Amino acid sequence: MAKTMKEPKSKLRENEKVLYSVTGQTAGFIFGSERGRFFVTNQRLFCEKFMGGDVRYSIELSEIADCQMGRFWNWLMLPFPCRCVTLSDRNGISLKKIWCSGLWGSNGKKLSAEMNTALENYTPIVEEKVKESPLSEESPEDKLKKLTELKDKDLITEEDYNAKKEEILKEM
Repeated sequence: MAKTMKEPKSKLRENEKVLYSVTGQTAGFIFGSERGRFFVTNQRLFCEKFMGGDVRYSIELSEIADCQMGRFWNWLMLPFPCRCVTLSDRNGISLKKIWCSGLWGSNGKKLSAEMNTALENYTPIVEEKVKESPLSEESPEDKLKKLTELKDKDLITEEDYNAKKEEILKEM
């Protein structure tokens, strides 16, 4: 981790933690690039504007399949290539190329390492949405009647009927 980790000005999501931050810009034509502070969290990578803290863009870790060090040529710095971090999706398509601060983008190596660690440790957040079935408010007797109707109409097998019947009887 960086010695003095900068905290984002924008609000983090629930259970989101900053793992690393670095200044940089999107690699490319220098006047058209997006400059700011990049934050790697346990959920995403996002770029925040220097002034005001508005989020320029955000890429979910679930969308990133690969993070590698690369090079790009900047027309102002020819003939020297600059190092950048290339983020790719599952199809190998480049999502972003980030040129980090430091001599010729040297902080990109640390960003790449932190991104790869975040990707390795990434666990999708599954929202728990419990959907109650209409049967949940019914009495066990009503459930058994409906279950018997389903079996009589050959909509469920005898095995399914017996298994579900045992579950309902345990509720009583």
